[in-house]
Amino acid sequence: MVKDRLSPALGRPVEQLEDLLLFGSVEECIQKINALREAGVKRIHFWPISDFEEQIEIFRKEIVCHY
Repeated sequence: MVKDRLSPALGRPVEQLEDLLLFGSVEECIQKINALREAGVKRIHFWPISDFEEQIEIFRKEIVCHY
């Protein structure tokens, strides 16, 4: 998904996006959010790629509760 769609759409290298985008396990997403917060980021955007309702529900139930 990152290589075929997101990298070309955003004009950014795959490696850079893999470090920043919220995909992976719940633990990986939480680690990425924590790293962004430590870097001073105040706002992130959540962009479900497929299965929108399922991804939003997972984000709400398993990630947001940590903040």
